Amino acid sequence: MTRKKLLALLFLGGLVVFLLWFNSPKPLIEKNAEVHWISYYNEDITGQVNLENLKNLLCTYKKKRTLKSYFPYRTEDLFIEIGVRDEGGPRHILLGKNCIYYRSGRWITEVWEIQNGEDLLEKVLSVIGEI
Repeated sequence: MTRKKLLALLFLGGLVVFLLWFNSPKPLIEKNAEVHWISYYNEDITGQVNLENLKNLLCTYKKKRTLKSYFPYRTEDLFIEIGVRDEGGPRHILLGKNCIYYRSGRWITEVWEIQNGEDLLEKVLSVIGEI
């Protein structure tokens, strides 16, 4: 095999590994993340919800990277917004018509779809219904 073919195969192999990693599901939030606030239909209910229990619930779900654009979103399609802080800074979880996790940056907004987001929405609504 010539050197050029070997380099091309190594490059393609690396590209495949990167794409598999990029598209693989990741935990929605890490164990060391902190839930700072929660709003229900734009009303702050942080003081009424046990944030540690909410964090434990969120840790059981996964997210998957998407290139789909969800912005701008309509506020009437949003039921619950959760503010989370981890090592990388503030993050947002939006639950409603679309269930997404995003990090807004200076140049780019990274968006992940929440796997089984409708199920998470139902569970969070049941937690809120208990208050």
